[in-house]
Amino acid sequence: IRYETNYERFHVNAEKIFRVVIDFEPVGGSKTISTYPALARSLKEDFSQITKSTKIKKETCVITYNKSGFNENNVYYVEQDFLDMFTYPLLSGDSESALLEPNSVLFTREMAEKYFSGEDPTGKIVEISTWPYTRKFSYKITGVMKDIPENSHLNFDFLVSYSSYYSVYRNGKAHVEDSWNYFDPNAYIMLDPGTDPGIIEQRFSTFLEKYKSRESVIDKKLVLQPVLDINIQGNIGSEESNNSLANIYLFSTISILIILIASFNYMNLSTASSTKRFKEIGIRKIVGAKRVQLFRQFLGESIIFSFFAFGISLILVKVFLLFFNRLLDKEISLDISVLAPIILYLVGITLLISLISGIYPALLLSSFRPVNIIKGSGGTYRGSFNLKNLLVVFQFIISIALIICTFIIRDQLIFLKHKNLGYSREQIITLHSMDSNLNRNYEPFFNELVEHYSINGTAAGLDIPTTIRRRAGIKRGDKPDEQSLGTYYTYVSHNYLELYEVEFQKGRNFPIELSTDMENSIIINETTAKRLGLKDPVGKEVIFDRKDYTVIGVVKDFNFRPLFEEIRPLVIIPHYKNSIVEYFSIKIDTDDISGTISYIKDKWHEFSPEYPFEYSFLDEKIDAAYKSEQRMGKSFDYLTIIATFIACTGLLGLASFSVEQKKKEIGIRKVLGSSIAGVIDLIAREFLVLVFVSNVIAWPLAWLFADNWLQQFAYQTDLSFSLFILSGSVVLILALLTVSYQSIKAALLNPIDSINYE
Repeated sequence: IRYETNYERFHVNAEKIFRVVIDFEPVGGSKTISTYPALARSLKEDFSQITKSTKIKKETCVITYNKSGFNENNVYYVEQDFLDMFTYPLLSGDSESALLEPNSVLFTREMAEKYFSGEDPTGKIVEISTWPYTRKFSYKITGVMKDIPENSHLNFDFLVSYSSYYSVYRNGKAHVEDSWNYFDPNAYIMLDPGTDPGIIEQRFSTFLEKYKSRESVIDKKLVLQPVLDINIQGNIGSEESNNSLANIYLFSTISILIILIASFNYMNLSTASSTKRFKEIGIRKIVGAKRVQLFRQFLGESIIFSFFAFGISLILVKVFLLFFNRLLDKEISLDISVLAPIILYLVGITLLISLISGIYPALLLSSFRPVNIIKGSGGTYRGSFNLKNLLVVFQFIISIALIICTFIIRDQLIFLKHKNLGYSREQIITLHSMDSNLNRNYEPFFNELVEHYSINGTAAGLDIPTTIRRRAGIKRGDKPDEQSLGTYYTYVSHNYLELYEVEFQKGRNFPIELSTDMENSIIINETTAKRLGLKDPVGKEVIFDRKDYTVIGVVKDFNFRPLFEEIRPLVIIPHYKNSIVEYFSIKIDTDDISGTISYIKDKWHEFSPEYPFEYSFLDEKIDAAYKSEQRMGKSFDYLTIIATFIACTGLLGLASFSVEQKKKEIGIRKVLGSSIAGVIDLIAREFLVLVFVSNVIAWPLAWLFADNWLQQFAYQTDLSFSLFILSGSVVLILALLTVSYQSIKAALLNPIDSINYE
């Protein structure tokens, strides 16, 4: 909990830093963290309360030193104010000027070690090629930073001066720095201490009035998101999945409930086994012990047990920490710097647990009267048995609810994995190409690939279906004055839709040879046609990104966004000469996968010798979009096993005590002819009724949680009643096996021994 809620708190100015979010909701859209290139600078100029601002642009680059190059996915273009706003200490170099000059770059310590093997790289020159330009530009390393803490949403390996982005990446077109016509970088600002961000937000509408002549600004809304909230309130637009406050609360609550299950077991077993201590209590009271002394004794035992468990738990945490980090994809450590700030909380929690679990048994045991104990009636306390039943029901409510939720989460993940997305995703290898020469002239490369017997098709595109993220505006050609519809778009080769088996509703695909007039042809999806009000779109003129196009086809809707979202409007543009692509898609057979990949790699090095070869399977990329939900499913698996195991362990203890109390009765019943099944029925009936009651209560609780959790998905599995029946049956069977074990042991005893027990 502390790890998740301490994201970005290592920054000195964390409480004053905000990310600017553009809200499309007034025009029926969503939010995005991509902003206008001119926004960050303009905000700083127009608002005196904004002391610092920076643009941040994440890019994939090839970084080369001594002819050895690597694809790097975490390269951030930032402005000098970035180092003043955020606290990223430098091991070498001057933070006041490290990113002032163009072609400056900072390495993290990890990357410095990767490229320079322990040497200080400050002052050395590396070459960086940023897609889509093949030319490599020289950059001077101006310093080395400490490695970035894991609990930060800015997981960069390199910082590059933003002035390089305009002078190099945009081929010298520095005027784009003042653009309000498209979305590109993220924008961060820092406020004066004491400034109310709400007041700044209220003035944003007036601020945007200055630029109302820009169509892209109309009906947009600016929102400030505290940097401290990004980890638990992120997931905006194409942003990678973060955690959520709801998940933190959820797993914290489950953890507390599991601790309560164990505490209730202690209460039940302490009170149930109290008859074994009647003589001790009676003698102590006869020789003068007061009730308060006995109370302190029994409560003290609970405290000792709890702190003994606390010590063992620290050892177990250390042992299982590597597994825990792998499960959650975190890098949480257990050292004095982590334990010291929370040790008082841990001690307090341990003391609280010991009080919760020990106070009732202590009160009960210290209340027995010596005369009743001597008479043999010391154990007749009806209220404790009612409490015991309530605690058993509580334990199994939690276990059953967790099992139901685990089944539903698994069912949803299976549904996501196998849902028909509207395109083929099996046996497709994707290559992310940084070589713009190859990207513009890939046909010879493809011609070589299709010669291999296991390669069934090739296609090129600005994106693969899982990475379509660029957006622009589209409107009908016959209604040029209407507000543009925000739409996603991508460039594709003529065989792209064929390779992915995307079906057409109307019209046709792009031709193999694109004539000049076809460069202004586009294909749209069904959602775009509906949102534009075009009943027969084929042949209609549209204005997309301020250019005139003709619709030649309409494809059936397919899910190019994660299934959290409904299908969005999409425009598909043909890849023509001098336009750019970024991904190659290759469909292969399953007969010789390793041999086919080896062949593709050889051809890659033949056509693009200066760029590293990296590939991935499309279905793996699709599954990766739900890794947060997969981690949640695994976590639920383990929590469910733990909770159910603890509940059944408590039930085993109670059944054992129940058998002990009824030993003489069991012996008499056997003498009178009772069968083993009859003995099991005698012992098990009471507990199985409690499990049945637990099911009745747990089912609606689990349904409420599952229904709420599924709401985050635009596409959901059905809440099948069979999962509830299955979960209840699993717990009922476990309870029956647990109780039957003790019952069978008692039933197999010689009845003479049972009757002569005392």
